[in-house]
Amino acid sequence: TLLRKTNLDIIPCTVRTFVSRPSEVFDCFGRCIADVFVTIGNKVINLNQWLVRYGWVFPSYYNSMTLTEIDLLTNQARAAKKKRLGVWRDGYKQFQSLNQSLQYRQNITQFSAPADTGTAILPKLFRRLCEYEQKKQEEAYTASFKQFIKEKNIIVYSKRKYVRYGNNSSKQQKLYVFLDEQGNLLCEPHEIVFVEEETEL
Repeated sequence: TLLRKTNLDIIPCTVRTFVSRPSEVFDCFGRCIADVFVTIGNKVINLNQWLVRYGWVFPSYYNSMTLTEIDLLTNQARAAKKKRLGVWRDGYKQFQSLNQSLQYRQNITQFSAPADTGTAILPKLFRRLCEYEQKKQEEAYTASFKQFIKEKNIIVYSKRKYVRYGNNSSKQQKLYVFLDEQGNLLCEPHEIVFVEEETEL
């Protein structure tokens, strides 16, 4: 992989963020919102963009991002999808029931990307899917995944409207609107912009 080219166990990096207030560096979960840069040879590489470009991740957008950032990552995601790289390899798969028999890299000493086959679930939905399955087991919850997402009241924009109108609250929608009755996304992952919750850090 990219970082193996350095032959270093610990790789120096630079973290950059663009915010209006220091409190915006971290989100409401304490996660740093930033771009990570490493130097490979004589080349400085933005790891966030590299991961999208080579299909290692789905892009996720927030209303704190600039339109330039969103456009750049969208173009890179489309290129990765066209080449069927990484998470796009088997075509973008939609809602899947949670396979609770899987174990994280069980008995694997060295990770192999080509051997890592199977469904890739959009992380934004995977986390909620875990909550949904747990609620079904613990509370005899019988509603659909779409209904569960509706109850979570997750605020988003369609990327098309966000690009046109910006942070206009009258154009906000609920995430469940972008799901069908089976819980499938009705659009590509990079066509949704999430409204970032206020941090109190």
